[in-house]
Formats: sequence, structure tokens, C-alpha cells
Amino acid sequence: MGTKTLPYALTELSRVKALLGFDNGNFDVILTNEINSVTEYLNQECDRNFLMQKYISEVRSQWGVRQKYIVLRNAPVFYQTDIVTTVGGSDQITISNPNGVVAGMPISGDCIASNTVISQITGSVVTLSNPATGSSTSAHIFISGLLNVQYRAGTPDNPSWTSFIPTQFELESNGKAGIVRIYGYISSIYNNTIKADYWAGWLISWADAGDNLKHTLPMDITRTAENLVIRAFKRREQAGKTSQSLEGSTITYKDDLDAIDIDVINRYRRVPPIM
Repeated sequence: MGTKTLPYALTELSRVKALLGFDNGNFDVILTNEINSVTEYLNQECDRNFLMQKYISEVRSQWGVRQKYIVLRNAPVFYQTDIVTTVGGSDQITISNPNGVVAGMPISGDCIASNTVISQITGSVVTLSNPATGSSTSAHIFISGLLNVQYRAGTPDNPSWTSFIPTQFELESNGKAGIVRIYGYISSIYNNTIKADYWAGWLISWADAGDNLKHTLPMDITRTAENLVIRAFKRREQAGKTSQSLEGSTITYKDDLDAIDIDVINRYRRVPPIM
């Protein structure tokens, strides 16, 4: 069985081969291994997972009763707006983009009852946990990947978790930075007092690359991944060397990362929250 690229790989084999000008499979295994290695490196270096996935029971700390913002470990938190048709008493609506939408996500907006979540999605048809409260041909709705936020009473070894009601928290900037605004009361206990369940990251589907509804991974991080893969491939026989003498001249190898690659990595690096 041949080596396979990771399901969350930040680039694909055919793209790297095209950049190198290859049309054969002589180096497929080497390149696939490099793609996987670079993907893991960038995930760890940026302290985030780029592929959208679900995070359960992520515990955060707050450092005072006046703190109103909680920074999640991963971003962007899934968030989608749409204009749909609702029928009063019906528990079904049709959304324009079902990609990334899963059962359990909260949904709010015009003609949507409070505390409603998506109970099922089939194609573009969404089944709501509560029927629509009214009929509209232009209802604005909001689907959130922030599933639940809780605060802790009790002690760390004997906690008692209570959910904020949906109107007591919201995503800042449509989830892009992974910051949650808390409107409810936060306990004066400081450490490990907030817990969240959420979906965060980007959609990765290389079969649909170029379709920004199905593949949302930013292209600059893909370009950086490809730069690192190609550099590692071309320097695979010079591992550990900083320079090489040849016929009286010296070739000095560049650093592993170009300035533009460092800039991209710094833009996506998650900074551990200190507040």
C-alpha cells in the first residue's frame, strides 16, 4: 500500500508535482511524506488545526469578574449567514450553502424560535429542533459553530457546570478570531472556569479547490506549505549542510524559511491567551 497524504494536508501531490514540473510518479512517496511532514509542522508551529473539526469541553480561564472576552484555542469558529424562506409551523428550511453545517449547530434569526438548533441536515434541507414562528420569503438566519458555553461553580476537583443561555454569549467578528463575548455573569473563581464546545477551522477538499463554498483553506498557507515541501525535496541530499564547495566556489544554502513564509506563519499563529 502506498503512502497517502493526510486528510488535513495543506496541499496536494498534484499541485507540488506541477510546481516541480514532474509528470511521473518517481518521487510520489518522497513528496507525499514531505507534504505530511510540512502539514504537521505548520499545525504545530501555528498552534492550531487548519481543518475544521469539533472541539469538546475546552476549558479556559478568566482572570477577573469584569473580563468579558474569552479566547478559544482554535479559529475561525464556523459562522454562516443566509437568507431563507420560512413557513410558520414548519421545522424545515432550505439553505444556500450546506458545506460545513452539521447537526447540533445553533441557528437564530428571523422567524426562528429561541434555543433552536439544527437537528438534521440532508443536502441543503435543514430540519430545525423547533418549528418556525412565522412565514417569510426573506428571513435572515445565522448558523453558529459555537455550540455551548458554560461556567463553573464548585471546585476544580468537584465542578458544577452551568450553561449560559444563548443570549448571554456571542462570537466576535463572526468567529474569525475565535473570541467569545460573554454577557452573562462570570464567577470570581479564576482558573478553568469557562468551558466551550465549538466547530473551528477551514474546509479542506482538494477535489473542490477553487470552489470557495467547499474548500475554504486560505491559499497563502497552502503556498507556504508548498514552498517548504519543494525546499525540503530539493535539499534532501544536503541535510545538515549550510554550504558546499564546488570547483573553487562556495554555495551557501538559504535558511529553511523565507521572509514571506515567516510572515504567513506569524499571521496564522495562535497566541496563548494571557487575559
